[in-house]
Amino acid sequence: MRIDLSQQVALVTSGTAGIGLAIAQGLLEAGAKVVITGRTAATVEQAVAQLQQAVATADVLGLVENAAT
Repeated sequence: MRIDLSQQVALVTSGTAGIGLAIAQGLLEAGAKVVITGRTAATVEQAVAQLQQAVATADVLGLVENAAT
């Protein structure tokens, strides 16, 4: 089944590793623009680079944000 999320924007908190990163990648593959958050600039930058490499058409923005506090 193909889900078309083009023209949609998704926010994935804690999207720099694990299931959050996998969800972000799936949303990008479905055509969504994705915003991910993480606790440090280094992890956010690394995750954005990883997503851009995994999905050629990735429109992804990373924000440093600690959702726990």
